[in-house]
This record gives sequence, structure tokens and C-alpha cells, in this order.
Amino acid sequence: MNSGKIDITVIVPVYNAIHYLQKCIDSILDQSFINFELLLINDGSTDGSDLICNFYSERDTRIRVFHKKNEGVSSARNIGIINAKGKWISFIDADDYILPNALLTFFENSYDTDWVLANSYRLEENRKNLIYSWKDKDFIVDLLKIKHFALWGYLFNASIIKAKKILFNENLAYSEDRLFILQYAIFSNSLFFLAEPIYVYRIHNNSVCKSNNGLKKAKHQFYAANQISLLANSYKNLSKNKYNILLKEKRNILNLGIYQFLEQPYTFSTFQKLKNYYIRFYNSHILLFYFLLVYNFFKIKRRRIIKFRKY
Repeated sequence: MNSGKIDITVIVPVYNAIHYLQKCIDSILDQSFINFELLLINDGSTDGSDLICNFYSERDTRIRVFHKKNEGVSSARNIGIINAKGKWISFIDADDYILPNALLTFFENSYDTDWVLANSYRLEENRKNLIYSWKDKDFIVDLLKIKHFALWGYLFNASIIKAKKILFNENLAYSEDRLFILQYAIFSNSLFFLAEPIYVYRIHNNSVCKSNNGLKKAKHQFYAANQISLLANSYKNLSKNKYNILLKEKRNILNLGIYQFLEQPYTFSTFQKLKNYYIRFYNSHILLFYFLLVYNFFKIKRRRIIKFRKY
């Protein structure tokens, strides 16, 4: 490793990812850019992923491993942030991987901006699809245009994260990444977009997004929306644009929570639990709850009809 300062810290939370972890780590170590450190945060894995982390750390001095009890991905990422030594921070999920020039592409475009977002591939059933199809090669992008608020594809300025004490909310299992990004956005100005894909996001049966617990998803989304609302009201000098971004994302997450609930089998009892949890945070907006319920019910029904007709 370069004896001077580390340019990029790559943080990988690891939990029972034995089938994907080696590919992930190899893709990072095979980078054309070498002045980085890799922090593997083993979050109480029980499938041997911890042994893979140790194996790699013994063979490359750029790797540091942290073993902890299982407390969730947010806790693992926070350990990474606290121990990061790089000027920039990038997060990679243990079941994903990056392309050979990813870190170099990030670093070469990190000047005069607070963060970088690069294009990514979504890989599902051996099919790769680009997340963004913008024709422009690269440009400063308004956060309102972002399609996704997952962490993949971002390079964050470590000095902003640490100075403003931005950490992941450890009470969230869903939309914790979205909340982190929105907190970061409050203290940043320019977000530079690169059309070049550098990240491969895998969708598989064990992916978090594949969980069939619709009630749990919805409750976490409602809580995340509440945290975004509190965030918007915490900063009196927030620009109108950033305030509007936060309000938009609050509505999006409420809508997402109800959609994810309706996607899965539910009973009257679980519906009542959903409604009661919503009322905890949004008692004065109960009409919005019913509107989103009806809207998403017909949206899902229409989607299933279209899918049925394709076959």
C-alpha cells in the first residue's frame, strides 16, 4: 500500500455471504487503482464467511477485518465508517462486485465535487440491465433525478461524513441507505454523475429485497419516512430544493411501504397492525394512507394481469 494517505476506503458488511463473498473481494483486489483499504465487517456470520475474511486479510495488507456479533447491516457499516482512514468512502455489498476500473474511475472524477455517482448494472437471472440510460456522459446531477437510493455506485467524501457525524440508523433494516444518502445530501453541494457502469448489483433469492415479510418492510419504511420528516425539520437554513427532496422521498417511502405490504399475502390482522403503526407517526394523514392503499392495490393488480398475459 502507498505509505502516504489512503485515497479510498471500501467498506463491505458481511453476513452469511459465502456463495458470493470471494467474487466480491477478488473484484476489489483486482482493481487497477491500488491506493485503497478494504474493511470487511463480519456481522456474526455462521456459514464460514468469517474464515474467508481472515484468509484474505492474511494475504493482503490493505485488508482489515472486524468481527462482531450480528446486529444488522447498519451497525456493520457504522463500524466501517468509524474505522475508515481514506479520504473517500465507498460501500459494496458482499453479494455484489465491481468492475476492474471502478475505483480508478471514481477517483479520477472526485475533484471539485462532494460525491460521485456512477452507473451500475442490475444483474438478475443472468441478465444485466443498466440502471441509468441518460445520454449525457457525465454531469452535475440534481438528486431529484436519482432513480435509486441504494448505496451502490456512490463515492462519499469521508470528511463530510465524519465532520457531520453521519451514521446509519441501526433501527432500520430497509431504507437505511436512503436515509443515509439524504443526510449526506444536506451537507453537500455537487453530485457528479458518470454514465460509465462500475458496479454490478445482484438480485437473488437471498437478497434483502426478496424478503416476503411485507408487514416488516412496511413498518420499517414508515419509520424511515418519519426519520426523513424529522430530518427536514431539523435544519432551518435548508435550501428549498433540498427541503423538497426530503419531502418527496418521505412520500415515496410511505408509498413504497404500502406497496411492499400489499405485494405479499396478508390477513385482516396484519392489515390492522399496518394501519396502527402508520397512525403512530401520521395520525393526521389517515386519508393519505387509504389513498395509497387503493392506488397500490390496483397498481399491483394491473401488474399481475399484464404479467399473466405475457405468458
